[in-house]
Amino acid sequence: MQKLQFPAWLKAAYGRCPDAIPRGLQSETIAVEDACTRVTSEPVRACNAVPPWSVAARNGYAFRTEDTNPVPGSRPSKLNSDSDLLAPGRRIDDPRIEPLEPGTAIGMNAYGPLPVNADAVVPDDIATALDAIQYKRVLVRRLLPRGANVIQKASEYAAGDVLLQKGQRITPERQAVLIAAGVRELKVSKRPRIGVVVSSYERCAPLGSRSCWQTPDACGPYIRTLIEQWGFEVAQIEYISPPSRAGSTPQALHEAEISYRRRMIELAQRYDLIIGSGMLSTESHRRVGLNGLSWFAASSSNDEINISQGPGSRFNLAVSRDRSPPRTEKFEVKDATGRVRESHSIHHFDRATFVNLPGFLSSVTVLMHVLVRRIIDLYEFVETPGPCWEIGELARDVECDRKTNLMQWAKIVWGPRGEPLIDPLPDQEPHRVSAFLDADVIAAIPVCRGGLAAGSRIHFLRLDPMRQPAAPNCAIPQPIEIITEAHHSTEFESMQPQMNIAQSWSCLNAWLQSMPDAIPGGFRAAASDDDIHVLEAAISAKLPADFTASLKTHNGQVDQDGVCFEGESLLNIKGILSEWTCWRDVIANDEFEGITSDPDGGVKDDWYNLKWIPITRNGMGDSLCLDLDPAPGGTFGQVIRVWHDDERRERVAASFEAWLCRMVMDITGLEEQKEQKEQE
Repeated sequence: MQKLQFPAWLKAAYGRCPDAIPRGLQSETIAVEDACTRVTSEPVRACNAVPPWSVAARNGYAFRTEDTNPVPGSRPSKLNSDSDLLAPGRRIDDPRIEPLEPGTAIGMNAYGPLPVNADAVVPDDIATALDAIQYKRVLVRRLLPRGANVIQKASEYAAGDVLLQKGQRITPERQAVLIAAGVRELKVSKRPRIGVVVSSYERCAPLGSRSCWQTPDACGPYIRTLIEQWGFEVAQIEYISPPSRAGSTPQALHEAEISYRRRMIELAQRYDLIIGSGMLSTESHRRVGLNGLSWFAASSSNDEINISQGPGSRFNLAVSRDRSPPRTEKFEVKDATGRVRESHSIHHFDRATFVNLPGFLSSVTVLMHVLVRRIIDLYEFVETPGPCWEIGELARDVECDRKTNLMQWAKIVWGPRGEPLIDPLPDQEPHRVSAFLDADVIAAIPVCRGGLAAGSRIHFLRLDPMRQPAAPNCAIPQPIEIITEAHHSTEFESMQPQMNIAQSWSCLNAWLQSMPDAIPGGFRAAASDDDIHVLEAAISAKLPADFTASLKTHNGQVDQDGVCFEGESLLNIKGILSEWTCWRDVIANDEFEGITSDPDGGVKDDWYNLKWIPITRNGMGDSLCLDLDPAPGGTFGQVIRVWHDDERRERVAASFEAWLCRMVMDITGLEEQKEQKEQE
């Protein structure tokens, strides 16, 4: 059981709360749809695996690895594509897709169920669809291991796994997990029947008739609404007038007290837990009405528990007489041979519990969150009964009391580093009805001479018990580093390319000799110096040396509409001029006037800059560009992504040489081989 933290002055009060629980564990079976806010009375196990079948982790093609060439660097594998397997009429049980035929692949969307015999998914960027109109064949350009890009069946939960332990309260999130794992019904602790009783000389029902000195009661409706927010039902609020002491003879007072006692005993038959309010906590009211409960219990004892805090410095606990004869339930523990090794007994007492919360509205509300929440958890046998106190830092200096610990209403505010801070609200006298109106938490301010400085660590309690943290938190010991300049650094930007331009093209050409269909048509011959000078004259800029070296090796690819790198075509000089001219004409028409982009660090916030030279295109108006006019922090000739309909301007690589090296290593499988060697 997790050991919870709480203010030290509540230790004695929390220690007395279990005395108010008079019965052994009782449970009932309910549908999982009705289980939210209930407490499990036994471990809950998954009925089905989650996910129930293997699914694709990425968009691509599902296939059997045994159908591909197992030799690294060999010719790519060609597989037939059967899109008919995705038709709803072809699905069978679970609803897994029918098995793949040998040598067949099937196009998959991310998180779609795989055929039962598919064991890998090749992403779109390392596969090529041949006969693109019908997608009848797929070219797998790289060897992939079994399980690549596959989320395996039962990777989250296997059938039979424990989802919730005994004594855990079911939040909406936990309920969703139970349903996803196929749980239909489960055993939970029986809930107590809760009644709310208001007995007061000064307060009466809000809509009832009242004398001139009486005020409408707000405590009863608040208690009822809060209990219902916690997931319980409260049929009505019982308003009971306490025995009148003014001008009464001893005989009349005795009869009034007997009548009052009978009414409370009647309520004890109808409810398991009775929450009372209405009496003040001052000395003249200490033994009057609900503040005096000796008549309620089987014995004459009345647990009056004092807490050195304000507001909410005192509450009363009492247990009724047995409503039915007690019973004992025995449990036997047997070994594998069936012999009884040990036995346990649980005693069930049928009694009602009374909790009285004296004081003004502010005191009652504090006690509801601080004490009654714990008693309800104990009634339902929660494994770690709340409330769940956390540790936080004060947002400002706070004055303390020299004799009394304080419970103060507070808000969560945000500090200069974005850290959450606890800020107590002003004007918190117990008689004020609006003290807690804007509160997020209850702050525990300990006895102290003087006060607590801003930044002091204190306990606090959130007012939403359903969103308790998983474990006690603690204040952040170190400031969080704040990055003020938007710059998305990547690993390849901080590393020197492993191959220069000549080495990258040599490696790619060697790979294409064994896989000529991977890039149909291949690449064009070298560009001439005259062609390069024409391009530089047209754009009025000098090209980076690495890109010039690339053009002198290959002037783009042969098929300008074909796929080359990550679904894009590598442009030749003519294609570069064509794309750049289109952007120039749009700028000449002032269509980007006043429009800015959202760039990475080192890239200007223009929508388009004439010093951004397109080097690829994807057929939808988007390109990778050489940036010949970088912002501070960027590099001349860096590669950036320019979208025609999106404000993002991403810094893809620090240079064309770095970008080409990464593309070649990825398409040829060198990057994967490098990672495998590093792991070995």
